[in-house]
Amino acid sequence: MEGRSRLRRLGVLAALSLLAGCATPRGDPGPAAFASPAPSGAARNWFPASGDVAPARSRSSAATPYAADDLWARLRTGFALPALADREVRNYQRWYASRPHYLTRVFARGRLYLHHIAEEVERRGLPMELALLPAVESGFLADAESPAGAAGLWQFIPSTGRRFGLEQNEWYDGRRDVVDATRAALDYLEFLHDEFHGDWFHALAAYNAGEARVAKAITRNQRRGRPTHFSDLELRSETRRYVPKLIALRNLVAAPEKFGITLSPLPNTPYFAAVTADSQIDLGIAAALSQTRLATLRQLNAAFLHDVSAPTGPHRVLLPLDGEPLLRAALTHLPPEQLARRARHRVAPGEYLALIARKYDTDVETIKRANDLRSDLIRVGQLLTIPMSGAAGHRTLAGLDAGRHRVHRVRAGDTLWGIAQRYDVFVAQLAHWNALHVDDVLTLNQQLIVYEP
Repeated sequence: MEGRSRLRRLGVLAALSLLAGCATPRGDPGPAAFASPAPSGAARNWFPASGDVAPARSRSSAATPYAADDLWARLRTGFALPALADREVRNYQRWYASRPHYLTRVFARGRLYLHHIAEEVERRGLPMELALLPAVESGFLADAESPAGAAGLWQFIPSTGRRFGLEQNEWYDGRRDVVDATRAALDYLEFLHDEFHGDWFHALAAYNAGEARVAKAITRNQRRGRPTHFSDLELRSETRRYVPKLIALRNLVAAPEKFGITLSPLPNTPYFAAVTADSQIDLGIAAALSQTRLATLRQLNAAFLHDVSAPTGPHRVLLPLDGEPLLRAALTHLPPEQLARRARHRVAPGEYLALIARKYDTDVETIKRANDLRSDLIRVGQLLTIPMSGAAGHRTLAGLDAGRHRVHRVRAGDTLWGIAQRYDVFVAQLAHWNALHVDDVLTLNQQLIVYEP
């Protein structure tokens, strides 16, 4: 009785009807994806049917050790959700197995995030299937947005994001932050697991549709004397397919050879590290200093809505492991005003904001915010501050926009570090300008370009 009453209370609380609204990953099947019959030799459901929902197995009880260099093996060791005897599971198994290139694309994107997510799932003792949930939610696209307004790997709508501590403002969207959003998503899933008395299928359905919808469906079946297993609930079609998608993906990862597919190797090592600056930091500048591709930093820092951290923070930058020591070393010497580049522009006759924005590879709204402009009106002679974020900041720091430079001919005893100190530039800059790695050995009489700071 207590369980029914608790669920009934949930059902009447409209504030708890929070729609997750997941984005449809690119290439993901729509409602009519399974209109045709299954092809001959289609994969069957390799997991036996089970009507009971078991609690997650503790990671400490796992009997099979995983290889240190195989993240897939680590995931399989932690799989703990029961089988789901559902027609949609078999449909999605066929769909995934017949589209190996789709899986390759999704997990290539997931390589940046999966180790971190698996670490967090394992640390909490949760079913490792949850680490695959961003593949269902967003196709591992950190900047994914759904028509319902959900965003990020875990597809939080604004209200649910705020409910679980994800800051959202004009500069920064915590729903796109892989570290913060993963923490929030697992907090939410643990909360739902408790609310639905340890039933992970109900919890996952509620993550997609909201607590109130699932609670009402359970209460409706209870009143009619019907089973309350996930497969027996009357839920909207998106939610009815949501849980089977995850279980089908779990089944393929658990035994890819039985479905005739091969998963590309994933190392069981961290992909990124975090570096925190004391002030606003531009992704373009961070990319140049760490010798990292700007596109990679954008994937890891999708929460930066304008390629630069918010004026009030957080100023944490995620970057590949090999770039961390370079950026950390640079931050010990670089003054704050050089971490977020600014240009000063005096308005000339005939100029307007859109034209100026194009010139500096930025947008009108960024210029307006930086200059506290309430409209697009500007006057001749007015001095504007132009944030040089993203690609523009990267080009400026890399010296591609600099006009004055000199050529240094390497002499005996020269090192990149010594040359950088001589010309008052950073080792990462000097290496970047000359297509070198910071550890490269110089050769006698080698010519190096050095841009004036």
